[in-house]
Parts: sequence; C-alpha cells; structure tokens
Amino acid sequence: MISTTLTATVSRLHLLSLLLLGSHSVFAIHETTTSQTGNGIQLTFEPKELRVITAGDKHPVLCNVTGLAHENDTMRKAYVLSVHSADSSVANVNKANIPLQYTTTLSQMSVSQNNTYATLYANFTVIGEFIGKTQIDIVVFENDSKEGIIHAEYKVGVVRKPEPTTTIFYILLVIILALANVYMGIKTEFDIVKEVLKKPIQPAIGVCSQFLGMPCMAFGLAKLLLRKNYLGFGLLAIGSCPGGGASNIFTYLLDGDISLSVTMTFISTIVALGMTPFWIWVFGRYFMESLEVTGAPSLHILQSLALIIPPVCIGMLLQKFRPTWAGNFVKVMRVVFIILFLGFFPIAIYVNLYIWRLLTGRTILCGVLLSTSGYVLGTILGFIFRQKWKRVRTIAIEVGLQNVGVAMVIVRFALESPDSDLAVSTVVSCAIMQTLPLLIVTIVYQIYKKCQRKSGMTKLDDDSREHLSKDGPVN
Repeated sequence: MISTTLTATVSRLHLLSLLLLGSHSVFAIHETTTSQTGNGIQLTFEPKELRVITAGDKHPVLCNVTGLAHENDTMRKAYVLSVHSADSSVANVNKANIPLQYTTTLSQMSVSQNNTYATLYANFTVIGEFIGKTQIDIVVFENDSKEGIIHAEYKVGVVRKPEPTTTIFYILLVIILALANVYMGIKTEFDIVKEVLKKPIQPAIGVCSQFLGMPCMAFGLAKLLLRKNYLGFGLLAIGSCPGGGASNIFTYLLDGDISLSVTMTFISTIVALGMTPFWIWVFGRYFMESLEVTGAPSLHILQSLALIIPPVCIGMLLQKFRPTWAGNFVKVMRVVFIILFLGFFPIAIYVNLYIWRLLTGRTILCGVLLSTSGYVLGTILGFIFRQKWKRVRTIAIEVGLQNVGVAMVIVRFALESPDSDLAVSTVVSCAIMQTLPLLIVTIVYQIYKKCQRKSGMTKLDDDSREHLSKDGPVN
C-alpha cells in the first residue's frame, strides 16, 4: 500500500518536472489495437493503426485472420469480413462485407487435433471525412451465418488538411497582438504602475481569482458537463491561463484603468509560468486517459510573454522619451487596425470554420458559465476590497478574459492530433462566450458616450468626481 502510494507520488512529481522543463514525452496512454484474439483466432492489421490520417485521404488496410478451422484444401470454408465505421462522419470504409481470401495451401496449414487451420486475409480502404476519432468495427462471419466468430476494433483518427491560410492567420495574429501591445504601452502611465506595485491589492485579487477560482471552476464544469477527455483538457487549459492582451483593449474601450490592466496582465502572466503547469499536473491527470501529452505549457507561456512585454515596454518608452512619435503612432494605428481587422476576421473565420461543426450545447454552456464566473468573481472581490468602480470593472475584465492564445498554443502543442484539434473547440467556445458580452457592452457604452457628448453632458469618471468634491469646479 505504502509502495503504491510512493510510486504514484513519484510519477506525479516526474510529470510536473517534465511539464516545467519542456520534455516532449510527458505522459502517454496509447489506444493501440494491433491485434485481437478470441477462441484461438487472431486478427492483425497492416498498418497496425491509423492514429492520424488527413481528411479526404484514402488509406488501404490489410487484415490477416489466423486460426480459422476448416476441413481440407479442396473443401475450404467460406468466411466474410464485415467492416463498418462507428462514425461515418469522421471516417468511412469502401466496402461493408468482404470475402476472406486464403493465403496458405494444404501443405502450409497447421494441423492440431485433426483440425486444419489456415491464414486468411482481406483488404479494405479507410477514407478520412472530418476531424475526429472513431473506430472501424470488424466482425468475422462464416458464410451464411449470422453469428460472428470474432469481433475487433480498429482505431482511426482524422486531422485537417494543412492550408496556407492557416499560416497567414497566425502571422496576422502575431502582428496585431504586437501592435496592440505597443499601443497599450503608450497608454500606460508610469506613476500609476508604481502606485499599483507599491500596494498590489488589485493584482493580488486578480492572481487569486485567476489561479485559484478559475482552474477549480473549469475542472468542475468539465467533469460535470463534458464527456470527452480532450474537451475537458481544453477547458482546463483555458481556465488555468493568465489574462490576455484583449483585456487591455476592452479596458481602454470601457474607460477602465489601463495602467492597472497592463500591470495585472504582466503579473498574472509571470505567475502563470508556475501556476498553469501546476494546475495541469493536479487536474490534468483526470483527463489523460486515452490522450497523449507531448509538450510543455511553460515554454508556450514564455512565448506569450515575448508578445506582451517587449511591445508594451516599447510603447512606454515612446510615451516617456518620444511623446510626439507616440502621438503619431496612435493616430496611424487607428487606420492600420481597421485595415488589419478587415483582413484578419475573414481569414480567422475561414481557418476555424471547422470548429463550428464541433461545437455542442455542452461546450457552449461551459464557455458561458466559465466566463460569467470570472466576471462575477472579479466584480465581487473588487467590491469586497472597496475598490473604485473604475478599478472594479478593470479587475472583472482581467479575471473574466483568459489568454485564449496561450490556451490554444498549449492544447495544440501539448496534445497529439486529432485530440488537439478537437480540444481547441472548447477553447474557441470559451473565447466566443467571454468576448461576446464585452463586445455588446462596449458597443452600447460607446453609443452612450457619443450621445452624451452631443448633449453636452459627458459623464465624469470616478477620479473626476473625487477632484471636484475636493477642489470644487474648475473655472
């Protein structure tokens, strides 16, 4: 009992070390079906399995059956191989019932207890249809018999066909994120950043919410609502991620505290280097059955830091030492962002069009509940610690908006295909559900502001109210 517990503990520690150090062989439980036996009869396949085939491709499979008894070489029994796909929308077969052919003559057959045994074979073709995992159900029948002699399962995984638009999509994504972070750096104020770091109450609220509340919520929702392990792993990945660059953009559009937002994003991303692998180690093992993990989350979090920290620092330096350049950059970027977004969104929709077929009511519900939990948790904690409304909404945005980019990279590089493609559907569901409400609120808020400006009654923010209450109106 003690040795078993010790072995399990050592195994988990080994998994954690590999997650942190970046090994390419972290944890694997293979779903192999190289051969299956029954009643002395054995089925073998060549290739042994089709773990990954591309949608639209056709792959021939040879099935050998040994141990079937018959009387003699001239009076051979007739056998049929029945082949059917468990999910024809993922993979299909070209034939349903295939006569088995003999590969041995009487002199080559093995004899045991007055029975003669031969090797038979049949060929069938597996056709990849759409991303997913399924199995080919195989049954051997004696001719004109309704009862199967042996049953077998042949595992198949189907992945997307690679397209150039996918590469263009990720290049545009990196460019937009880098330029957006330079823009955020220009809008960041050094004095507010120093104030936040001296008394880091708001970042502490964000870190506790993101790395205590959100991972636990994601794990609970995955176990309660999601039946597939790869979907649960995807939800856990995004629930364990830090805040993303989108939170800075929405904070700016909703007149939040942009300096606080950038500071919280930076701190949560640093903390995520340890906490994201930790939560994947703690909860990830509950989803690892039938999945193969090959990557390291810490490496991909470092890559996301490279997209956040340098551009933000460049923007802050421009604001401090070249304010004229910074002002010109902001003016130019308004036009550039419109052009980039007009080109980016059609490509993004086209590249990820397949995901819409993977979305289900359960994955959408998980996205709604996880993102709502983040916004509500951030708002409640902000009020509990008596923060100004401007900072409360900033905290809520930071907690509710997870870094989708990091989650997608972790899933894609940590899991083998097609598990990674399937797990991304949960990440995308969360991305839609956490962004859509903020987008609607932002549009309504911007329309409200424009109406207020036209009527000459622009609403004052919290800081302006404080200034007026202390110093009176400025003439």
